[in-house]
Amino acid sequence: RGYTPEILTKFNVGESTGIEMYNRVVVPIYDEFGNFVGCSGRNLIDSEKYPKWIHSENFNRNNYLYGLNFAKDHIISSSKVFLVESPGDVWRAFQAGIYNVVGIFGISLSDNQKILLEKTGATKVIILTNFNEGPGERGAKKIAEKLQRTFTVIRPAFEYNDLGDSPIDILYNFLRSF
Repeated sequence: RGYTPEILTKFNVGESTGIEMYNRVVVPIYDEFGNFVGCSGRNLIDSEKYPKWIHSENFNRNNYLYGLNFAKDHIISSSKVFLVESPGDVWRAFQAGIYNVVGIFGISLSDNQKILLEKTGATKVIILTNFNEGPGERGAKKIAEKLQRTFTVIRPAFEYNDLGDSPIDILYNFLRSF
């Protein structure tokens, strides 16, 4: 998908050599302090037969925001956070030079993830789940309802369905507009 080696190195992303994550890109997950808490594996095989993502045993995705360890200082200084679905979306934003972005591992925001957002000091949340008429939009609506009493919530329109597939220059200009 065009991620630079520098971005993949920054996030310690690599290909699995083990059985549990065989034929998957392995994505280490860290808490907001940079402590390793588990990993996720993205399927490399284009098939409906295999789940797109799997998580390591005992890793509960509802307790973490992907990339928060790198994003927290940028969130504090800007008072805003971009909320995206996946690690790939976080990498694309970072590649575009936007660093106040975190991933929620899907299209729903847990209560624990909301608490993590509240602790960042952000006052504005820009929801950037996939821009399709199906799950991405439904997820964005539920997330907005959950956050609207605590944050200024924005759900913009974007010309690409998935941030991870959007060109860097277009993504940069889009994200800078907030």
